[in-house]
Amino acid sequence: MMTRQPHPQGTVVTFRLQTNKPTSLVGDFNRWDPLLSPMRQASDGCCELHVLFQPGRYAFRYLADGGEWFDEPDADQHEPNGRGQAHSVLLIS
Repeated sequence: MMTRQPHPQGTVVTFRLQTNKPTSLVGDFNRWDPLLSPMRQASDGCCELHVLFQPGRYAFRYLADGGEWFDEPDADQHEPNGRGQAHSVLLIS
């Protein structure tokens, strides 16, 4: 699940994923580096992360420990990633 909140410096997007595995948010905004945006385990068992975005278009996915990829069903778009799968796309205006 993805929610957005206006912020004076852009838009804060909260990413939530139902998993108990250590998971990172990876995308073109962080060079697809899983060490840069690890999600935190919330008290309800979900993984959660808040990220401040400037206007633009961002491709992303979730990467769980062990190499398991997840897509965001609430993404603005989905596009082929050239590897037989898809990226989720976030559009910030």
